[in-house]
Amino acid sequence: MTVRLDHEQHLRLRVFSVHQKRSSQEILTLALDKYIDENAPAALDTACLTLKS
Repeated sequence: MTVRLDHEQHLRLRVFSVHQKRSSQEILTLALDKYIDENAPAALDTACLTLKS
């Protein structure tokens, strides 16, 4: 998967990743997990059974 960021987003992510001593991939993955957990719990509860395995 490719994620397209504008120049400012890319710069902010790189600076943040250095300060956190984490990769950009790890930060984006954690952010995505948090977003989904907070915004779509009902949708995930009824998701296709293949996603739950």
